Amino acid sequence: MVKTATLTIQRWGNSLAVRIPSGVARSAHFEVGLEVEVMTDEAGVTKLARFDPAKHGGEAMATGRIGAETGREMKDLHPMLVLSPKLFNERTGIVIGLPMTTAEFNDTNPFAIKFQGPKNVTSYVLAHQPKSFDWRARAAKAHPWKRVSDDLFAAACEQLNQIISICD
Repeated sequence: MVKTATLTIQRWGNSLAVRIPSGVARSAHFEVGLEVEVMTDEAGVTKLARFDPAKHGGEAMATGRIGAETGREMKDLHPMLVLSPKLFNERTGIVIGLPMTTAEFNDTNPFAIKFQGPKNVTSYVLAHQPKSFDWRARAAKAHPWKRVSDDLFAAACEQLNQIISICD
């Protein structure tokens, strides 16, 4: 059965986010030839489930000025979900992670993992904006939360992997 649906495509930094209405098949083909899988979570929210970078990724087009945020890239002070192991962080002085925010417009961002913070504040981990920085040079400190739940950490890692497909 073929269904026709209106897809909302939003620009998120240098990426496009596709909002797909519920009821659309798990595999959708767009006119530009991009194939993605979508999924519906328990709350009925349809999100991007998988993007095949073997077909659409890996181009050597990622040159640009690093450190000068522009457009919808995150600026200023934000907490970060650190993905890199402590030993790596200590030896290199670099942390690799995903920024976190409370900006409500991320509620429609299919790459944002929504969660409730300790004070019941709705927050988002942005899986589509991995960052690295020199934590010593920037005098970074541990966030008062110290840790996120194992489930949130796993969801963030899975979402990032679906975008960049490092692990099978």
